[in-house]
Amino acid sequence: AFMTIFWNTVLNQLGAVSNTLQKPGLDLNTGTQLLQGLQTSIKKHRENFECFEEKTKNLSTHVDFQYSKKRSDLKRKFPDGQSLHLEGSTKFKIETYYVSIDTLVSELDKRREAYSDISRLFGFFGDFRNIEEEELRECARKIVDTYKDD
Repeated sequence: AFMTIFWNTVLNQLGAVSNTLQKPGLDLNTGTQLLQGLQTSIKKHRENFECFEEKTKNLSTHVDFQYSKKRSDLKRKFPDGQSLHLEGSTKFKIETYYVSIDTLVSELDKRREAYSDISRLFGFFGDFRNIEEEELRECARKIVDTYKDD
């Protein structure tokens, strides 16, 4: 139930941004900002574990909510010989919840960076009428320098 609530929240955010990105006429700079905002929002979920856990408990009033102990509890060993014993909620948070968020943030960062790279070159077209002539020349020079072999 926890992951259902978590992914419902995340997928609603992803869906809203995806729908906006697909709208005709959306300029590149706005798309880049949308991806940055989405990434920031997803990062903030790292701090919301207890909130999702509480929602799960409230939703699961007739289901006994507990973390599975099917496998033996994990002991993490560090180079200095010390180990960390994880179980229950903490184990789930570190091994599943954080990993899900961090992976998603990393993948969003790749996409946002691709948009940013293109936006740095072509983003001025979205504000073409308000750019001074010298700035316009500089933007054109960047494109020519980037694609000098084309």
